[in-house]
Amino acid sequence: PRHLLTVFRVSARSANDLAKEARRTTVTAQDVLHALRDLEFDEFLPAVEACLHGAAHPLRAPPYFLTVFSGAA
Repeated sequence: PRHLLTVFRVSARSANDLAKEARRTTVTAQDVLHALRDLEFDEFLPAVEACLHGAAHPLRAPPYFLTVFSGAA
């Protein structure tokens, strides 16, 4: 759905801004979680955190990460 894509875009932009403020070129999982909290998208946190905990690398989301936003999970 379109509103979920909007959530993703706004969250990604906010997470990117947080990384830039910290003078980093890489957006971390913590940046994404912080952005979701700042934007009051708390209802997405449990699903996103569950996906991130399943990631092989602590800073990279698994390939199915986007299914959280598409509702396919």
